[in-house]
Amino acid sequence: ADMLADNQQFGGLVKAAYRDNGNVQRYNLTGAARIAENWSALASASLSDRSEFEDGQGTRWQGTEAEQRFGFVKLSGEIDDTQKLRISHERAKDEGLRSQRPNWQISSWNPAYPLQTERHTTTLNYQLDPLNDALNAELSAYSSKTELRQDGRFGLYQGTIKNRGLDLRNISLLANHTLEYGIDWRDEDTRLMPLNVASPPIDTESARVLGLFIQDYWDLSADLRINLGVRFDDYQVDDMNNQRLESDGFSPNLGISWQIDPAWRLFGGYSSALRGRLTTNSF
Repeated sequence: ADMLADNQQFGGLVKAAYRDNGNVQRYNLTGAARIAENWSALASASLSDRSEFEDGQGTRWQGTEAEQRFGFVKLSGEIDDTQKLRISHERAKDEGLRSQRPNWQISSWNPAYPLQTERHTTTLNYQLDPLNDALNAELSAYSSKTELRQDGRFGLYQGTIKNRGLDLRNISLLANHTLEYGIDWRDEDTRLMPLNVASPPIDTESARVLGLFIQDYWDLSADLRINLGVRFDDYQVDDMNNQRLESDGFSPNLGISWQIDPAWRLFGGYSSALRGRLTTNSF
């Protein structure tokens, strides 16, 4: 709806760009539609093709060429005066020569190989605000799958990464306290297998983490605020060696904020965070 005027039902945007360094071509087509009084939809598609980048000394940089495709659709609106909903799905694809370890530069010990990645992600966001002090809830949920194919020194391999998660929280106003509390959950799976093999061995790992949290923002006065909270996380991993790894614990925090005068505010605080193991990289 942000792309449309008040009396407009449909709108669109077309973009094209070209850069001679690397022969970069980029195209984008985006459309928006108002499909009901409080509902609108958006769709966007992009593609980009580029050759190797050339630096100021005329050196071409291997691994900078790529073919990229991106698509996105979104539906958003209001169920009623107290409920909002947004649903989206996106697909991203990238093909090109990439170093075997893409976080390091191409070199004699880290050569470039053909790499293709494709990701599909679906996201849902829901908000409930009935205009009372006890309830202001938000839910975010997502599911994402990424596939990577690399034809490298060990042959053609495919890695798959799946992520699913949600975050459900609520804010309650109680006297001079603002309480935020909820639950979050994440589940992920990784898989690696050689292709072009009759009976390929498959390495897999799976993990999940479940968290509970509560945070209190306590206004002792107009100038003094204390925030204190804690979260509990429970991790569980089934690794590629058929081991079950578990860890859990609390992450507390405490802070104070004092507005000395209109120009100065003092902060102080302490926090501790627990991070458990999840799955390792697919490759």
